Amino acid sequence: DNPYLLSSSLTTFASGATSVAYANGNSEWVGRLIKASGDTAAYEIATVSSTTLTISAVYAGTSGAKAAMVYKKFPNRVDYSRLNFPESFGPDDFSRDVLVGKGDRLRAMYSRRDALYFFGLYSSDRLTFSVDPSPTTSNLLPINGNRGVFNQRCVVDADGRLFAFDRLGVYEIGEEPRAISQHVDPVLTEFVDYSEDAQFHGIYDPIDRVLCWWVVFLGEDVPKYAAVVELDTIDSSDGPRWQFYQFRQGITASSIVAS
Repeated sequence: DNPYLLSSSLTTFASGATSVAYANGNSEWVGRLIKASGDTAAYEIATVSSTTLTISAVYAGTSGAKAAMVYKKFPNRVDYSRLNFPESFGPDDFSRDVLVGKGDRLRAMYSRRDALYFFGLYSSDRLTFSVDPSPTTSNLLPINGNRGVFNQRCVVDADGRLFAFDRLGVYEIGEEPRAISQHVDPVLTEFVDYSEDAQFHGIYDPIDRVLCWWVVFLGEDVPKYAAVVELDTIDSSDGPRWQFYQFRQGITASSIVAS
């Protein structure tokens, strides 16, 4: 859940008041937090009308038009269903806060037989259970190594093995992350524009048996290059075999279609 940004031209705060002038509020913001640019304190939104946002406490900042952001109080809270009852999904069933105390924000999730995985940008957790995944009978375990993922599309399943791409490179996901891109990490560091990480995406081609991650290079505005590794070389004594693909047009999404 990314913060919703409010323009200073539309948002006015008043010192000592319990309301913020804003004409385009969303009723779904009730219970979320609003924080003015430059402030250290955030305020819970109590009500939303056509002209104002009512906040839960007196505004302690200075009066004036200010940019602000609205965000969830618990941005890393995940609601999930009971086992074999997907229709039971909702906060009244099972709910867990993930990546707690890591200063990170949830970016991706992936379900496997062994666990449900949660990824931030530089940290990750896995939810394990024996019979019942309820909050009281499951275990939320941190994954070592300070590894995460850029976004949901950068998590790739290949023949039951799970791989991800983050700021440190490409790695295989497990209880202990295993780096596999050491040979090309210097190239990625030098040429990739990481400010465009929302556009990065990956895929596994089961016919050619390669994993590909498309990235934006410096000077480009769309992904035209892919870092590609042959799956069957990852465990070889010579190490993973990497290469780069270049495309004339931007490749903005990837999928596997059965024919």
